[in-house]
Amino acid sequence: MQQTLLRPLRIALISEHASPLAALGSTSAGGENVYVAQVAKFMARAGHRVDVLMRRSMPYVVVQANFFMSGLVGMTLRNHLHVPLMVTFHALWHGANWVR
Repeated sequence: MQQTLLRPLRIALISEHASPLAALGSTSAGGENVYVAQVAKFMARAGHRVDVLMRRSMPYVVVQANFFMSGLVGMTLRNHLHVPLMVTFHALWHGANWVR
């Protein structure tokens, strides 16, 4: 039987509470933290790109987005996190290919 290999994926691992970087034994650090860290590590070892998205352990000061589509997502994050939104627009001049 032939084994089918998946192409590498980009995975967003969302953990609202548990930080894989928290020191075990500290406040809000325990089994869930170890689980998140291990899942991320093994997904990365399998060749996937893993971004761990957390809220409590990483206070955001500003949301930065590039171009208008990311800005739309940034607006939702801005409202949810109650922080400023900064959007960088690229190639807005009349000669840009997508304007034609």
